[in-house]
Amino acid sequence: MHKGRESERVSEEFVSFFQLQKQANEEYYSRKGINLYEDFGTTVSKSSKVSVAQALEFYARLAKLEREGRLPSEINVHEYGIGNGAFAAFFLETMKKLDEKNSTRYYEKIMYVLGDISKKLLEDVRKRKEVNAHAKVIEFIELDATNPPFNKKNVLYMRSSEVWDDLPTILLVKKKNEVLEALTLMKNEQEVEMKIQMQKTDAWKQHGFEKEITEMMKAMPEEYAIPVSVGAAQSLEKCSQIMDFERGAVLDVIDYGFTNAEEITGEPEEMWNEFVVRVYGTQLTVDVNFLFLEKVAENLRLQAKTLQTTEYLENVLSEKIFPVTLGTGKKAYVGYLTGKEMAERKSELKKSGYSKEFIKGKIREDDGYRAMRIMKRKSK
Repeated sequence: MHKGRESERVSEEFVSFFQLQKQANEEYYSRKGINLYEDFGTTVSKSSKVSVAQALEFYARLAKLEREGRLPSEINVHEYGIGNGAFAAFFLETMKKLDEKNSTRYYEKIMYVLGDISKKLLEDVRKRKEVNAHAKVIEFIELDATNPPFNKKNVLYMRSSEVWDDLPTILLVKKKNEVLEALTLMKNEQEVEMKIQMQKTDAWKQHGFEKEITEMMKAMPEEYAIPVSVGAAQSLEKCSQIMDFERGAVLDVIDYGFTNAEEITGEPEEMWNEFVVRVYGTQLTVDVNFLFLEKVAENLRLQAKTLQTTEYLENVLSEKIFPVTLGTGKKAYVGYLTGKEMAERKSELKKSGYSKEFIKGKIREDDGYRAMRIMKRKSK
């Protein structure tokens, strides 16, 4: 059982978490709009680190394509699940500055699709000045990330942050090598309760990816409720069909989740199962199963690599990076700082309860966020 702050989505019977999460989140985002940040913060809503790193890498790929004479006349970039628009604004602003610095003209060729299931969120983000500053290269589209309405293989870059954890997920449990489904209900305004369906069921197979799920579950511990990100897998499959992999297209995803069984069994089974489902407002979220998604990518003949987000940032920015949360509520900063920035914000860090060892950069905890990159498989 997991307690959240509030919930309006109340069920009267145990159902697949896939069904409960899908309905609850569609209602939540269509109603909340940009006010979703009253309930939670994301690592990209105020921190530019990820967007800057991704822009630096994308700019380098564009320069390589130009040298090879393969740069398209229109540079298509897609982002699904747009948050408050900051993720896109930071990225585009960095691309613009790189153009100015290097006398190139990539920015003006970009068509940046901001897609979201929430019409209200799209309308709210369109009004933000940071986003509106790039209106000439942005297109807003209402869409479902699991089935984007495009059919051309012309997307050169696809990026998202903290979206896959919101897409419909099933919860499976391995008991004596049988795979059972953990059913859920919204018990009251603050609680989600979980019940493991004890009889053998094949109901989870209706979502597809049976081969990948079966293989992944073999590596999972018994008695733990395992999130299986079938909505994210559907999104990955559909998105891969519109990406220009022949030109080196890349899909980058930032989200919290796990990549192996050890990251799960680091917590006792009772504790893991109690908190596997988290409630923010009336939004339902779980960790992304990157191990499962890597197997999906492999069967799509794609290459997938998952790193801790801090590790990814350090590789690109060539600096030690620390995940931090400063302050509380809507004004809280959730993101990443360099060692220099840690020293500059020493008093804030102290006030937020960080130790001297952390502030000096001597220790760092894993914040649970992962950076997954999917691209064309390299030929042997």
